[in-house]
Amino acid sequence: ISQTAGAAGGGNSSVFGGTSSDNNYLVDGMSTTDPVTQTFGTNFNYDAIQEVSFQTGGYEAEFGQATGGIINLVTKSGGNDFSGSLDIRYRDQDFSEDGDYFDKDAQESSFEDYSMTLGGPILRDKLWFFVSYEYVNTKAQNVGAQFVREYDGSNYIAKATWQIADSHRAVFRFSGDPADIPGANSSQFVEPAASYTQEQGGSIYGLELNSVLSESLLLNLKAGINRGNLDGGPTNGTMAESVHYNQDTTITSNNYWDTFTGDRDRDE
Repeated sequence: ISQTAGAAGGGNSSVFGGTSSDNNYLVDGMSTTDPVTQTFGTNFNYDAIQEVSFQTGGYEAEFGQATGGIINLVTKSGGNDFSGSLDIRYRDQDFSEDGDYFDKDAQESSFEDYSMTLGGPILRDKLWFFVSYEYVNTKAQNVGAQFVREYDGSNYIAKATWQIADSHRAVFRFSGDPADIPGANSSQFVEPAASYTQEQGGSIYGLELNSVLSESLLLNLKAGINRGNLDGGPTNGTMAESVHYNQDTTITSNNYWDTFTGDRDRDE
């Protein structure tokens, strides 16, 4: 996205002077924008994506809820031929070399990403399916940190396409992206007892009907349910212990200072 003219930034880009919360993030035409932060609200397996369109201005009346960019991710669909993919990626600190001023084992680091896709016919010319699953686990330890930040999550989608008649097609989608992030506040200024764990993700259900009613009239109906959450609290699971903060060293110890829950629900 950041390589598009008029856009700048990372995953949540600013478009033509807008803020990172001025965009609308769509999956197959349905908004998945986080209703709290107005930033992107779901993760996807890269191999499940058919194409991505990014509109930075002049978009038509069917697009809204944005003063910046419209990002629409189109997922793959099955067809009359079976096809799929398998992608396995792994890396840890042993893939690096020690140097005069670098100890590869001083900071734990690893990356695991295993994904698969499969699509094909259930009934030829009538009913097709597509499924995808991805497991991601990363571990990173910041300089001077006493514990590791870990991301442990999965991304999946199941999709069925039904050609009801020559002029009528229905699509059902189900996707999810649950993830746990132990040690989310890994830092040299936080002791292990004061670490916190973040839980995030959710499920999205989508139903779409496309019909050609005449040479000049098309019908497109969509319904979607998005149930997401962002929760967090002490990794030790209790708030019974008080938090210690040293103003001289700025180091937090003994426990994490807060617990929070938040729903990220959206219906369309």
